[in-house]
Amino acid sequence: MAQYKVVPVSKTISIGHDGSQQEALKQFQNEIEEGASGGWELVCSHKIDVWQDPEPLGCLGGILAAFGAIQKPEGRLRSIDLLIFVKK
Repeated sequence: MAQYKVVPVSKTISIGHDGSQQEALKQFQNEIEEGASGGWELVCSHKIDVWQDPEPLGCLGGILAAFGAIQKPEGRLRSIDLLIFVKK
């Protein structure tokens, strides 16, 4: 039976002021190689969107928001880039 492993990867790779595209690709390659260690095989990369609910206001916060004294917090949509590995 196959086992699957999902690993989040960096959305942004920093290469500094004088870095190159090759340096960025090497960093991404390192993330793949780390995930593949131990006999895991890369299947694909995938992006998922995750909705993060806002922090609850509590009693006082709810009252203040109802009267317009503070803004209600909003949730936010986040994207996560993933590498999916399989081990057979």
